[in-house]
Amino acid sequence: MRNPHSLRIAAGMLAITTLLTTGCKDDTTVTPETKVYAKAQFVHVAPEAPGVIVSVDGKNINTDSLRYLQVLRTTDSSYLDVDVTTAGKRVIKLDSKTGNVATDSFALNKDVNYSIFTYTDTGAAKTRNLLASDNLAAPTTGKVKLRVAHFISDANFECDIEAVTPGQSPSARNDFSALKFKNVTDFIEIAPSTYEFKVKLKGTTSVLFTVPPVKLDADKIYTMVARGYLYKANASGVFVLNSKK
Repeated sequence: MRNPHSLRIAAGMLAITTLLTTGCKDDTTVTPETKVYAKAQFVHVAPEAPGVIVSVDGKNINTDSLRYLQVLRTTDSSYLDVDVTTAGKRVIKLDSKTGNVATDSFALNKDVNYSIFTYTDTGAAKTRNLLASDNLAAPTTGKVKLRVAHFISDANFECDIEAVTPGQSPSARNDFSALKFKNVTDFIEIAPSTYEFKVKLKGTTSVLFTVPPVKLDADKIYTMVARGYLYKANASGVFVLNSKK
């Protein structure tokens, strides 16, 4: 017959062993980090700036230089993903072969579409970046969504813009009014058609220049970028971006 005292010791040791084993169990579960993204396109409208490599938080976005009047997007013209998983502003750097062209920090929010315009600020004699959020909600069926970005470097005054039938004279009507340098308008909706755009001195019918006919298709979203120099021969004009999510 076993000694009761021995049985009590054995039972106690078993309880201690069970407690130690239970206490050492690793209940930690590692949850993979969920990445979140903003969307962006980069638009180079700085006439004097060289081609640039764009980096976000130290990671290069492109391998070939982004040059004047070029747009950095995906191969199918959609916006690029920008990782915004960590909190804080994103550091946007533009570097050429000879050094830094521009550096800015912007707060970008997840699931929001942005355009980042590189332009020449003649007053400050610098190349700068401007951030614009892009509302890419579809237009009303059968309509066109259009906005204008003003980056004509030596036209640091307000202008009006009127969309007209090709060959039509300007009037007092405006589709965009009092547009300032380095500003991007909200989107408006207009009928699909082929338009000339009359860029006029604010509050007048005096035409600064006429944008050659541009065909705008129904159910599309466009940004018309005024760029270059007004007072240099053949140096001003616009180009039109067709935006995609």
